[in-house]
Amino acid sequence: MGAASLLVELIWSSPFGLASMIFFANRYLPFVDSALSVNINFNATLSAEECLVQARAAAWLMFIGIALSEIILMLRTYAVWGRKRSMLLFLIVLTVAVFIIPTIVFTALAVNSLQFAVFQGCHLTAANDIIYLAFCLLTAYESILAALVTVQAYKHLRQTRSPWVTKLYKDGFIFYFSLLVLSCANIISALIAPELGPWLEGKLYYNPRSTSKGCRDHN
Repeated sequence: MGAASLLVELIWSSPFGLASMIFFANRYLPFVDSALSVNINFNATLSAEECLVQARAAAWLMFIGIALSEIILMLRTYAVWGRKRSMLLFLIVLTVAVFIIPTIVFTALAVNSLQFAVFQGCHLTAANDIIYLAFCLLTAYESILAALVTVQAYKHLRQTRSPWVTKLYKDGFIFYFSLLVLSCANIISALIAPELGPWLEGKLYYNPRSTSKGCRDHN
């Protein structure tokens, strides 16, 4: 079954709810911040102030995108744990304390440190490298989610060898390790060349994810 068919079956044909809203925002929001990034990089008519405003907007849209993605991962973890209320409360506290609040703080500090010069386009001349701490926390947060899923995978795969169940966990682990590589790249990028990013690797990171499973699990 193709991706378009899966999208129609799992999302468009399902009742519209919170999970669907998160899915659509996560899937299509990157087009907005990508358009801003392209404009910043290639529009030679922008002033330094316009470069700064658009860069800040793109950065916060990226943050929203990654936050939505992490919420989907959280819902998926909640689903494989049988929707236990105690697990939901733990995941909410974990997400807010380890990811949401610290990342907002680090992103604000990084965004407020941006400085641009204009010469035939926008050129970033200064940026705080503190954003690497956000990616360190993100890596820790996703590792905790992966560990929780691993516990359930061990139990479920001992009870069944269903191809669907096996694929669910296999795809999830492949996805986690892909994110781990990208997070490490972002950390290195922010430390070595803070004026360049982690924005380049971040664009890959914030692209639409394989979210249909998470939404279906939650619904």
